[in-house]
Amino acid sequence: LRKHLRDHLPDYMIPSYFVYLDQLPLTPNGKLDRKALPTPEKQKNKVFIAPKTEMEKILTSIWQEVLKIDQVGVNDHFFALGGDSIKAIQVSVRLYRQGFELEPKNLFSFPILRDMVQFVKKLDQFSSSQTNDVNIMNDNKATLLNVKDKQLNQHTLTKIQEKVPDIKIERIYPLAPFQEVIYEHATNEPDTNAYFEQTIWALEGELDIKLFIQCFQQLVDRHDSLRTIIVQDEQAKPWQAVLYDV
Repeated sequence: LRKHLRDHLPDYMIPSYFVYLDQLPLTPNGKLDRKALPTPEKQKNKVFIAPKTEMEKILTSIWQEVLKIDQVGVNDHFFALGGDSIKAIQVSVRLYRQGFELEPKNLFSFPILRDMVQFVKKLDQFSSSQTNDVNIMNDNKATLLNVKDKQLNQHTLTKIQEKVPDIKIERIYPLAPFQEVIYEHATNEPDTNAYFEQTIWALEGELDIKLFIQCFQQLVDRHDSLRTIIVQDEQAKPWQAVLYDV
């Protein structure tokens, strides 16, 4: 069953466990009783191989924390242990906090710990203080602040600006690892709404539209994240661009 699914689905979409039931438990109303479903059991016949290198130990510790399990070996499969795209983001974030980086494509393409560890990179300790000076290119006055990726030069910046010619860009930053995971997952599955947050507010009484728009505009002006879009360069590498105004 797992082999059949792997021929049609990426690893992170394959169920972590398969439980065979004579019939599904139902509530008195005839709906699925999720609380009555049996807890999946992990494979017990698999040979455990403990981590040896420093990076293997760091990654196994993070897996254990994210997956909430007591033991992880170097031959274990992230998604087979209960991992999913959300937990993959958590792994990426925890690595980043410890000074390491793992590209999303490698996280999903190499879910076995022994393979995954080869693609974990140590972040430059000085990257956060590096600044790339880029000349003002036109009236849009696009600038770079604290960009660690040296590939974003004047030429690349110009190409990015050409994709949004009528928009004034204030700053451009690389995506954080967990943002890259979300972006790659969302672009590979454009029909999913897993990463879209929607909130509905019910207002009572008469609404002053003019005042409401004024207050909302102040909120957008105050927070850069509300003026941020994702743009790609010539190599399809995503960047987050903070717009001057919205």
